[in-house]
Parts: sequence; structure tokens; C-alpha cells
Amino acid sequence: MSFIKGLQALQSGQCSSALFRNSIEDLRTSGQVKSKTTFQKVHTNGVVCMDLDPVEGRYLVSVGHENHVGIYDTFVTQKNDDGSELIPKVSVIGNRQKQQRYLHESICTSVQWFPHDTGMFMTSSFDETIKIWDTNRLKAAETIRVKRKIYDMHMGSSPSKLLIAAGTDPNIRLVDMRTGAATHTLRGHTGPVLSIRWSPEKSHILASGSVDGKVMLWDVRKAGFAVMNFDADTWIKFRRKQGETRTEKHKSVAHKGAVNCVRFTADGRFLLTFGTDSRLRLWNAHTGEIMPVNYGPVCNHPGCYLPIQMTLYDGGYRSSIAFVPSDKRLVMYDLHTGEVIGSLALRASAKVKGCILNSINQDLYVTAMKSNHSISVFSPKTVSSFDEQTKKSRMSAHEQSHAVPSDLDGEDGESTQVERLLTNNWSDSSDDNDWL
Repeated sequence: MSFIKGLQALQSGQCSSALFRNSIEDLRTSGQVKSKTTFQKVHTNGVVCMDLDPVEGRYLVSVGHENHVGIYDTFVTQKNDDGSELIPKVSVIGNRQKQQRYLHESICTSVQWFPHDTGMFMTSSFDETIKIWDTNRLKAAETIRVKRKIYDMHMGSSPSKLLIAAGTDPNIRLVDMRTGAATHTLRGHTGPVLSIRWSPEKSHILASGSVDGKVMLWDVRKAGFAVMNFDADTWIKFRRKQGETRTEKHKSVAHKGAVNCVRFTADGRFLLTFGTDSRLRLWNAHTGEIMPVNYGPVCNHPGCYLPIQMTLYDGGYRSSIAFVPSDKRLVMYDLHTGEVIGSLALRASAKVKGCILNSINQDLYVTAMKSNHSISVFSPKTVSSFDEQTKKSRMSAHEQSHAVPSDLDGEDGESTQVERLLTNNWSDSSDDNDWL
């Protein structure tokens, strides 16, 4: 749905306000351009991991190679002399001498806000610990020792189950946040577990990806084994018919390389996996079948044994987008068709490490490996850039067909009215959204 047609449908009652709002959000998300907004530099040698709070979609926490922690308020910006905007830091943990004792002793591998408020967040590290940080006091309130290198960590959104899943070598440790003790050990992988995620649909389901190329699904109520082992060859060679059993032995792997990222869709029905075999694969999380979606080769270096941060935008079956780091670019794919929607490049010649999409204003925050730039920002196209692109495309069509120019280029009064309506659509303030 285009802007003008959407406005006309909304005004005539053919389109609900919710559908129109979702259409605008889809267009904003798929039309990302490099923004003049930058984050204040906190980390001296790039960002290792970051997370945006799920409660307000406002506060971003990042951890650098030096293990310093930076916290930003993405709703606050400052004007620079050159007209650009700066997102200033709210606080930094580690730049003072007395805070040094709270930092991890080895490289930090993951960070996550507490799912239900912004009062605390968690970090994991190769120093075999998980730290629970108090945001108000700016220090570690609890240190949980896992006694294994932690490659990735994730906490589910269920308020009744405060379980932290930690990916180690080669097992998964489940830690009760209330007691700080390990409750379960999930065994099945034969290499370091690089990526781990709880299902947003069922709080007891957990997905993991490992160096051994396996992607497994776990039910934490059934300790000792995985309930599903995803196999990329199943749908081609070993699709079973009714009454048949698989007799031929083969190695059940999801990727022919390490799996360093797994992500559920928002409804928990699908699982997207990324491996160092430079392949993206979409799976049915309920049946374990691989979906017939061809994303093509996606650059993922074979020696990358650290988790990569890709992001999924849930716009429904027809407009869901996967933001995937691919060498020095961030590629946008249609999740269910595999079509390339766009490609974003950083100004610095550095490999993209990860990204996070802000669901409030559809801004995209991107980090790079060992880059001098801290966090890059990509924002939806503004009204002016949209108008410029529309005029260029319509002018080209006019030159080819010698047709009359579109009504967008009509009288000044009509053009001003359209621009005003579009400006309201692009606004992110609650006051401007009241007209919906």
C-alpha cells in the first residue's frame, strides 16, 4: 500500500487505522538509509554486543572490547554545529577506577536487559561468569559462576520462569536467576554452543546452534535430550512417508559449518539459522521441516566462533524482514520468500557484527567488528527523500511514455496538503498519532 492510496483508503473508510499504521511501519522498516544521527563514542575499539530494552524500546546498553558498559537513551538527542544529531550517553560503567573491579576479566560475549523492567541487565563472558547489573547503582549486584566459557546467553520473557540459558562447551547450562544456581545441564552438542534463544511462544522451549553444525530444540521439562534435531537433508533425501522408518544412518546437521545465530519469529512458528557455510535456513519450529526458501549465499566467515546478532522484523507473513550481517554490509531479506530487499553499508570498512531494530521509530542500530565507529544508525526515509525519489521515478516514466505528470506535482495547495499528511504519518510523537 502506497502512502497516497493508504491515505485515501483511510479517509474513505476502506482501511482501518491499525492496518494503515502497520503499512506505514512496514514501509519505514524496509526503506532504511544512513542517518546523520550518531551515538556518542564510549568504547575505544568497537562494540562487542548490545541490546535494546523490550519494555520501552528506549534504552540501549552496549559492551565494548575493553568490557566497559555504555547506556544510552535513544529518545534524547543533541544538535551538533554541522546540523547532525548526537545520542549522548546516560552513563558508563568502567571509566572510573572504583568500577574496574566489577568488570569481566575476559571478553564479554552477550548482554541482555531484564525482560520486564530497565532496572537491571545481564552480561556473560569467557571468564565463566554471568553478571547481573543494577542500572541505578551502576555496579554488579550478583556474579554467577558457571565454570565454563560462556559463548551466548539468553533469558526468557516468562515472569514465572527466571531461567538464564548459557551456551558453553559443549553443553547448555540453565541458571535460576533467583538463587544463582545451575538447575539443569542439557547435553547433545559436541562443540561450543554459539547461539541460544528461548521461544516467544512456549516458555519451556529453547533453541541452540553450535560449532558442530547442529541446531537443536529443547524442552526444559524433559532433561537429558533434545526433542528435535534439525536436519538440512531431511526434506530432500529422507522425507518419510506414512508407515516408513529411516534406516539409513547419516549425520543430522542443519549447516555444514558452525551455527553462530538462531532467531525465532515473534510468533514462535519459525526459526531462522545462520551458519559459517554462508547459508541462511528457515525452519518450521513445530515440525522441524526446512522451509523451501532460498536466500542464496550470505557471507559468514568460517572462523567466526562468536555469536552474530541478526534481527527479525515481524510484519506478518507478507512483510517480515530479516536483517543479516554479511561481511561489510547488512543485507535485508524477505523472510518468507528469500528476496533481497536492500543492502546497507557502513562508512568504515569494517565487518558488520550485529544489528538491532527499534520497534518504536524503526531506527536500525548497527555495530562492526573492531571499528573506530561505535554504533551506526540507519533511519527510515524522510518525506523529502521520498518525494525526491517519487519525482525522479515519475519523471523517468513521463519521458518514456510522454504522459501527463502525476497529481503529486499539481498545484501548490494540493502538494502542501499531501506533504502535511505525510509528515504526520512519519511523526513518532504520541500527540501526532492521535489523529489515527
